[in-house]
Amino acid sequence: MSDCLFCEIIQGTLPANKVLDETDILAFLDIRPIHAGHTLVVLKKHTENLLTTSAEDLRTLVSVLPKLCQAIQKAMAADGINVGINSGQSAGQIVPHLHLHIIPRRASAGARHWERGEYADGESAKTAEAIRQALKNLP
Repeated sequence: MSDCLFCEIIQGTLPANKVLDETDILAFLDIRPIHAGHTLVVLKKHTENLLTTSAEDLRTLVSVLPKLCQAIQKAMAADGINVGINSGQSAGQIVPHLHLHIIPRRASAGARHWERGEYADGESAKTAEAIRQALKNLP
């Protein structure tokens, strides 16, 4: 895709600090890291987000996670790793090309996580039922 930042990195027209370059996958350092070693993993094939990507392509994408996470954790002397996907603009996806974030974490850095809430009485059951119904209507 000609107007996709990550496609330009894949094609070599934009620079990136690559950490893994395989047939179908490219991993490179995020230019605005949460912590040093924050790595993005992309399919070389353009796909916009989690909802527009086939199960087969998702399997390909996540297949490199074990070795990449181990390497990043070791190289960054991290205590843990966060792996995330932002799917859609409202979820924080900035570049419309599916990508995984691998973020090394240290206990000393004071990891910030999402704020948690609670369901009102009966809301949890209603929410679960709505999701089950939506699943029934998907191919």
